[in-house]
Amino acid sequence: MRRLFEALDLLEERLAGRRYLVGDLITEADWRLFVTLIRFDAVYYGHFKCNLRRIADYHHLSGYARSVSATGDRGDGHF
Repeated sequence: MRRLFEALDLLEERLAGRRYLVGDLITEADWRLFVTLIRFDAVYYGHFKCNLRRIADYHHLSGYARSVSATGDRGDGHF
């Protein structure tokens, strides 16, 4: 479980200075992370007992999830 939260901490830091994971455009990596983030608090936190912190407790990750959810933009449509 330690590695999971280390990875979330790294993502939190990365998203502090950028809108998307890789550059200025949304990519497949963003959509894949988004799916994990929206499931995390309901599923991983409660059912799988990955309960050190919720995604809601991460300022940048939770903002990122809201932002990706609101875009409705799937980039160039190649995935």
